[in-house]
Amino acid sequence: MESGTSETFSKGSRVEVSSDEDGFKGAWYVATILESPPKSVSKKKSKALVEYQDLVADDTGSDPLTELVDTSFLRPLPPPEADANFCVNDLVDAFYRDGWWTGVITRISEDSKCTVFFQNPPDEIQFDRSDLRVHKEWVDGKWVRPEKQ
Repeated sequence: MESGTSETFSKGSRVEVSSDEDGFKGAWYVATILESPPKSVSKKKSKALVEYQDLVADDTGSDPLTELVDTSFLRPLPPPEADANFCVNDLVDAFYRDGWWTGVITRISEDSKCTVFFQNPPDEIQFDRSDLRVHKEWVDGKWVRPEKQ
């Protein structure tokens, strides 16, 4: 089984979904698999029906957004971390605009708030530590922690 795909993306599994649409690139959104991809379909055409945890449908503004997503844009939820001791230059994911966006900590204030710089679009925003997590990449079916910036 490659990368644990069929197990990871089964009905009811919680996952994170990325997008290549402008304004959403680089962010990961928590969702639940409503329908897993059929096993008979090739990986290139494999899609799953997901329901987002924090994104809502445009037409109602209150119902969770559901959509068919190519499985290449899915990954399992990252494992929870014990309280991270963040430092300047740490690569982190910050919960912002309903998703997890990757940035670099540029400052930590005396009240332990962290200022995070984002490259795309360029911005610097202050976050509580509770809205940050250690950045990890899903590579070949494993979570990998990249080097510091």
